[in-house]
This record gives sequence, structure tokens and C-alpha cells, in this order.
Amino acid sequence: MLPAASTSPALIETADGRRWVMKFTGAGPGPFGVLTEYLALGIARAFGAPVPEARPVLLPEGFPWMAGTDEFDSMLQRSIGWNLAVAFVPDARPANPADLEPSPGLEAIARADCFLQNVDRTAGNPNLLVAGGRVVAIDYDASLYLSRALGPARPP
Repeated sequence: MLPAASTSPALIETADGRRWVMKFTGAGPGPFGVLTEYLALGIARAFGAPVPEARPVLLPEGFPWMAGTDEFDSMLQRSIGWNLAVAFVPDARPANPADLEPSPGLEAIARADCFLQNVDRTAGNPNLLVAGGRVVAIDYDASLYLSRALGPARPP
């Protein structure tokens, strides 16, 4: 489990040896949040925003976990089936103001966030990482455009 994140993602390694951050359908925003993030990452990438690769990943029933609490185990049990794997960004650190010089990547992040109405990128919580001198945008599960577009129809 990654302790700094509010939705209990975990660092995993898949059979091909790649490392991913797994976002669970049984956590926080639930399956809808995982779907929103998957679609939003694709849209942000189409805008040219530097975002990590994402793909569905299967959590099989009875999969053993190696560390955690009863709450984490309960969340895993609610997450059996398809979840979201976001590529792990090695040697990444949180971005600071000095990292945020105007650049095409930051402009693309801003355009994508504006289109998606991403309310989870704030001054206090920018959800930006820096790795290899490059800014990478993460955490797109609070994109209001997709939440409204995909959400249940509400009577007027």
C-alpha cells in the first residue's frame, strides 16, 4: 500500500516484471472512480499531457497479500476482478514550484484538466510528479466532466 495516497493504491509487479500502482475498485471512489481515471488518463494523453500508461489488471479471487491491515484486506476482497494499473514512475518525487516552469507538457496538462474539469489538481495537492527532469500528471479520478457524462441519469 502507498501510505501517502487517500484511496489505498498499492505498488504491484505483474508477471512480465513491470511495476504498477494498482487502483482498487473496492477503495474510495469505487469502480466508477477507476473507470473515470482510466478514461481520463487516455483523454489527457490525447491532449499531449505527460501521464503514465494505464491498463486494466485482474485481481484474482484468493490472491494472497503480503502486508496490510484488516481494512486493507477487506478492501482487497471488495476489489476481486478488474482494477486499474497505472505505470509506476521510478525515482519520482512530488513536484515543487521550481519544477513548474512553463512548458508544452504543463500546458497540455492544463488543457486536459480544463476539458476534464479535474478538480483534484490544486496548489495544495498538485498531483504532479517529477522524474528525470520531466513533470508527470497523475490522479484523474475526480474529473467532473466524465463523472457527469458517465454518471446515472438524474430526473430534472
